[in-house]
Amino acid sequence: MKKILILYHELMPYNIPVYKELVKMGYELHIVHIDVNKLTPYKAKGLEGVDVKGISTFEDYDDFLNFCISISPSLIFICEGKRKWYWKVGFYFHKRHPQIPILCGSDAQWTGRRNNYLKKYFFRFLYGRCFTHILCAGLWQCVYALKIGFKREQILTPLYSADTELYNKVDIESKNNHYPKRFLYVGQFIERKGLNCLLEAWNGINDKKGWVLTLVGSGVMEQKLKECSDIEVHPFMEQNEICTIMNETGCAIMPSLYEPWGLVLHESAAAALPVIVTKHFGASSQFMINGMNGYIVDEGDVESLRNAMMKIINADIQSLIDMGINSRHLSMRVRPKDVACAIVSTLK
Repeated sequence: MKKILILYHELMPYNIPVYKELVKMGYELHIVHIDVNKLTPYKAKGLEGVDVKGISTFEDYDDFLNFCISISPSLIFICEGKRKWYWKVGFYFHKRHPQIPILCGSDAQWTGRRNNYLKKYFFRFLYGRCFTHILCAGLWQCVYALKIGFKREQILTPLYSADTELYNKVDIESKNNHYPKRFLYVGQFIERKGLNCLLEAWNGINDKKGWVLTLVGSGVMEQKLKECSDIEVHPFMEQNEICTIMNETGCAIMPSLYEPWGLVLHESAAAALPVIVTKHFGASSQFMINGMNGYIVDEGDVESLRNAMMKIINADIQSLIDMGINSRHLSMRVRPKDVACAIVSTLK
């Protein structure tokens, strides 16, 4: 049985269906993840029969390296740039076992900023000495990979997938009788997510026709958001809870000022929701067609966002149902099995 060593940051619920697919394909998985300073309270579940360890279980780097060597992996997948120990393991295996594919994952976009050029400069010193392939989230991430020095044959996709089986359980047909008048935001409560713009746009709508705005997440803006009288604020929810609230949602909204990928768009599309998303929201290249399953707006443009929300508010039920159906069709462009197949495609 071929063994896959995965060195990851936080294990998230969307990782689990991919790992289950790899197990079904006959691979033995060994996963090490960062288990301190978690950004979100999610707890990964459902990985029976898979060797999962937190990085804190190792006494030092030598202990960690010996563990990795003892596995004798056929393939290594390393989360890009998240842990110095991970890179050192990559260098070790790349030098001593060059036949082993070593993948990194990236959801970064090429923006032309200084840090992009630094990545390009350091490619020959770091990436080229460590990774044989890069697994990219989508089209814009593939452009990034080419820009920093990867060759086309080294670039694979996709990197992420929503748990499409779970989110497909959201019942679009039941909304024919009573369409829920709720805008839903799911994510961190930080300025980069465009929440100030969202609040201003929402407050500028005079006739909301019974629609409500619900925010789910946590972050430094939480107290400010809770002080707003006409919005609902909830703490982070597990995926099953998110599905429940999506059954009672009429439109998902993602006003980020910058978002490298944003899996919540794929999840919302799989849940058959119309979507409002900003122009450079990474996942929009895969799961969004303006006017077909929602609306694309300019980042930080309050008027553009408000107009899109008003279009949803004033739309008839059938138009919203059709948008939701289109979202679900688009969501099937990527499934967990596609990510698993991309990972093992490097094995000859």
